[in-house]
Amino acid sequence: MPRKICLFLLLLCCLTGCRGEEIDTDALSEYYAGLECLTVEAAITANSGVQVTYEILFTRTDEGDRVEILAPESLAGIRARILPDKAEIEYDGMAVETLLPGISGYVPADAVTGAVADLAGGVPESFGYDQLDGARTLLLTYVEDVGDVTARKMLWLDPGSYGLLRGEFYLGEQMIMELRVKSFLA
Repeated sequence: MPRKICLFLLLLCCLTGCRGEEIDTDALSEYYAGLECLTVEAAITANSGVQVTYEILFTRTDEGDRVEILAPESLAGIRARILPDKAEIEYDGMAVETLLPGISGYVPADAVTGAVADLAGGVPESFGYDQLDGARTLLLTYVEDVGDVTARKMLWLDPGSYGLLRGEFYLGEQMIMELRVKSFLA
């Protein structure tokens, strides 16, 4: 008799879809799409032949996205204001218009803006749970073709708060940038 009960429960689990927690990507997208104010402090390591690490402070307000370089010291205080169709570099009270990068979201100045945009409106190619520094996280991967190169972002999030924890940015098979979030305040 106990054997029949176990078999029945096993069959019931298979038929009802007991396969663990589901990830609600729609709720995650709605969360990021609704963020009007956001502050992220992060370290970004860019590798384009020479490896450079920047510490940045990203802020989103109703005036747009801003990124301020905190380190290295030689660049500290330089700010970029990122708007949908242009970017401006601000330093010592001056603002100079600059061109957006060829592939939006793949340079240190707009890495957080690009990650947030993907999380708000992109459709992940894959998503699931992963381990990061011994903790359970969400891992979402976004892929787009840019000319003859495949661009890929892997983004790790806290499963409870949806806060961004880490990002890896690839062009082709080469990781060109890594984002490590120190603080995420929404």
